[in-house]
Formats: sequence, structure tokens, C-alpha cells
Amino acid sequence: MSVRVYPAVVVSVHDGDTATVSVDQGWSNSRLCVIRLWGMNAIELAQPGGPEARDHLMAMLPVGLPVTLISHGWDKYGDRTDGQIILPNGVDTGIQMIADGYAAAWTGKGPRPVPPWPIPVPASKEGA
Repeated sequence: MSVRVYPAVVVSVHDGDTATVSVDQGWSNSRLCVIRLWGMNAIELAQPGGPEARDHLMAMLPVGLPVTLISHGWDKYGDRTDGQIILPNGVDTGIQMIADGYAAAWTGKGPRPVPPWPIPVPASKEGA
């Protein structure tokens, strides 16, 4: 698998693990790409917690934000790219979605894990 890095700009967020970016391919050439966030699975949009997962990703990826795309190639359905979207501050959006409880780590093989909903409150924040 050939990993490639591209500058990109956020165009839209579809759900908690899918976004569209405009990828700068150089020489004033850009292309819209649907990106399936690599290494994780978010709650489906139609499920409880799905709209919240989408909204959380939208807050991280506002339209027009310049980001870095690390492409891992076509996803298993061939109509999207599996990739990491890195924020200007270096944060990987997929890792952040997992850390925030809106997604579960997943390699793309086997049953899709789904994070619990509602997000459990850490014991240190209960009663605070």
C-alpha cells in the first residue's frame, strides 16, 4: 500500500467518519475526494448518537479549513479514499474522534465496532 500526503481543504462532513475534501494535486489542479477516516468507525447517522458524532466531526472540520490528507488508497467499496485528516495543529481527526468517544478503533476487517452511546462519563467527572 502506498501512503501519500496531500494538502487539502474541507468541503463538507457527511457523518462521523466521512468527509469530502478538495485535494491539491499540484500545478493548480485540485480534486474533490470523499474520505473515509482510516482506523475507526463512528456511529451510523441513522442510529442514536450518529447525528452527534457527525456534529462533533463538523466542529473539528469546518468548511474551508486547510488540512493535510494522508491517503491510504481506495476503500473496500472503491468509491471513497481511506485516509487520515490531520488538522493544522497536527491532531489526527480519527484518533480524536476515538478519544472523545464518538468512534471506535477499527481496522476495516471483521465486525464493525460501535462506540457506546451515550458516551460514558469518566469516573473523575461524576459528581464534579
